[in-house]
Amino acid sequence: MALREGIPLGTGALDELHRVNARIAEYRKIAEEITTSVDGARIVKGPTLARDYPAGILRPSGDLDVIVRDERDLWRGAHIVQQRHVLDPVELTLLDTPSTRHIVLSVYWPADDPVLDEDLCVELCTPAFVGDLAGVPIRERLPEDPWLANLLAICEERFQRQYKAKDLFDLVVLGATAPPDPV
Repeated sequence: MALREGIPLGTGALDELHRVNARIAEYRKIAEEITTSVDGARIVKGPTLARDYPAGILRPSGDLDVIVRDERDLWRGAHIVQQRHVLDPVELTLLDTPSTRHIVLSVYWPADDPVLDEDLCVELCTPAFVGDLAGVPIRERLPEDPWLANLLAICEERFQRQYKAKDLFDLVVLGATAPPDPV
């Protein structure tokens, strides 16, 4: 925003802005490659929310959330990321329900400046939402409507961590766009 308004930025701010833009660009490339190569793969939050942010405001992206139909597609998506980066660490979570085994796979690689930035991460999931493993059950599929899928993805974040300012801003931006027809 400061850059858009013509406020002079120092080398530290410009370098941080460059790293944020590079991270976002890499996530966009991976998202495009996965969604064009893996049938039914969908991205929630991240790039789908960023397009509705006001001009000149970057939506920070900690990770890229990819929902896939099944285990085969999950491994295909992971292979796409592995072709681009040396992945370390890799976290695998198995979630068994009475009818299905779900997988959450988080793959990481180092940030350009690991002292200042978190590692990059793509999270590939066979369930749309994990819930809280107690009162809120696993939701197997995303709603077709991207607006509703993003709303639920933002709500799901609360099961994983405390909300951050970014989550609240996501809700403001989402609220400024048209929700789906309630019918």
